[in-house]
Amino acid sequence: GLRSAKNFKSGKDDTITFSGAMGETVVVVGLGERGKMSAEDLRKTIAKVIKATKGKYQTIAIDVPGFNVVRDEVLTAALLSESINMSDY
Repeated sequence: GLRSAKNFKSGKDDTITFSGAMGETVVVVGLGERGKMSAEDLRKTIAKVIKATKGKYQTIAIDVPGFNVVRDEVLTAALLSESINMSDY
């Protein structure tokens, strides 16, 4: 559960999945070594996650601050949006 996610140490693109308190499915994605992920890496990681989860869930929520590898939440949100839209092709 959530305790596992708090202690989640991973490589880039590794995931752990568990059920949240309300029965929702939570997928935690490893971003690799802190400070080494670029904007392009973020786009690719999100695209992989979207493709892997497409059609499995009614809704998907993304914790934007958790993916803020470029230290700019507005840019991070734009990168996430771009990646999601491009994954839809």
